[in-house]
Amino acid sequence: MCGAFILGNYISPAKDRDNGVCILAVDNDRIINGVNITDNMLAYTGQGVVLGKNSQFFNISNNMFSEFKKQAILIQGAESTNVVNNTFWNCETSLQAVAPAKSSLIVSNNQFFGKTIIESNRQDGILMSNNAERNDKILPF
Repeated sequence: MCGAFILGNYISPAKDRDNGVCILAVDNDRIINGVNITDNMLAYTGQGVVLGKNSQFFNISNNMFSEFKKQAILIQGAESTNVVNNTFWNCETSLQAVAPAKSSLIVSNNQFFGKTIIESNRQDGILMSNNAERNDKILPF
């Protein structure tokens, strides 16, 4: 898939409050490339956006993530991902990166209100690549 836009929606699979997923980039043998997730409200379920190793060039910007039981954004080895100008409210984990990215992960100008703000399970302990920006507002819940 190439060039999808998910814009201006309210997305909430609230019937599955613990394990639902708002947007899932399925990990199979196909590349998912050039997806913009912008100006949405994602809320009240297990996970917000889940990106696998076949995800490339995702722009996640100007969204509101609210009340997630697990991760608002889970990145599992995706390439060239921008997480910019989002608000995270009362999420168990706002942003989690669990595998080394092949290229940049930029996290910039977000507002975090919640429990675990940013978590990385990478073996090198580094969440972002050398060319990443980091000027987020991290506020206590």
